[in-house]
Amino acid sequence: MDKLSFTIYLTTMCNMKCSYCYEKEYKVKSMTLKTADKVIEFICKKVEEKKSEMINIKFHGGEPLLEVDLIRHIMNQIKKRKETNNIFIKYSLTTNGTIFSDEILDVLKEFDLISVSIDGNEEVHNKYRVFKDSTGTFQVVRENIMRMIDKGLKVYARMTVTKDTCGQIGDGIKYLIDLGVRHIDVEINIKNDEWYDDEINVFLYNIKKIFKIVRKFNLLGDDIDIPILTRAKTKPINSLCSGGTSSFTITPEGGIYPCIVAINNPEFFLGQVGKNINNDVVDKIHEIGSYRNEECEGCSRYDYCKATRCKIINKVYTGYYRKPYKIFCLYENIDVKICRLYYNII
Repeated sequence: MDKLSFTIYLTTMCNMKCSYCYEKEYKVKSMTLKTADKVIEFICKKVEEKKSEMINIKFHGGEPLLEVDLIRHIMNQIKKRKETNNIFIKYSLTTNGTIFSDEILDVLKEFDLISVSIDGNEEVHNKYRVFKDSTGTFQVVRENIMRMIDKGLKVYARMTVTKDTCGQIGDGIKYLIDLGVRHIDVEINIKNDEWYDDEINVFLYNIKKIFKIVRKFNLLGDDIDIPILTRAKTKPINSLCSGGTSSFTITPEGGIYPCIVAINNPEFFLGQVGKNINNDVVDKIHEIGSYRNEECEGCSRYDYCKATRCKIINKVYTGYYRKPYKIFCLYENIDVKICRLYYNII
């Protein structure tokens, strides 16, 4: 029995203009109610087909909370469908954190995870994450995170790190812990593909600032979860891509793709909701997933690295299935170094 995962892009519209946004080249489109109903049918059909007992549904954008009525509609309709009776459904959401009110609290209470993008303290956050008029979003996001936590919502922080902000990562994490956030995902900006040893060393030096803080909280029973600290040790061995079989990403127009990275790439277009999946494309994805990266052979992280697992990312960013996208080599390099430091010090 497969666990099914669906990422639903409700809209490409956003109320911000982050300078490092990888979605800003998309045309502004929002999902219609008619398409949403086809998405619901698609999900229920897959549940029956796979005999699933668990499904993950993630709402994405743009800014998905600009379409909160559509979120409410999809969740309500799925709850009513007989195909999803006795199915465990986990809802998650990625938001920029600028939209929150008591009117949408009833929707957000149904979510198992709300990932809010906040890059640290005010100076760092406002360097990249601004409204359309270029004013900083930090104060609005900060207040909304505090309100969400106060309302009992499970808030995760998502920090995007660039070469320009890597020297402030430790202070940023400490700030979020003091704010009340207990899960912090640290991710390097995917478009920064050139980091040098000096920048990596600055990053490592600054993230070390929070090692003892995290340990202190955890010893007191107030768990702080920062995956980057232990990710290299706990990461499972790579499995083949599940895109097109148990994992699907759906665009506002109802286009189906294996993952977020593949969106709008005709080579990986699986079909349209309301129609059949193109199994030839699915078979191709599985075939290329077994390709070996010759230049990565001999690397101790070969069986764990995203650049050796995900051939779609390689093709989209380098033009070749077997050529690793260097930012993921950097990810693994940093993850291993952080993990070693963490366990050696703590």
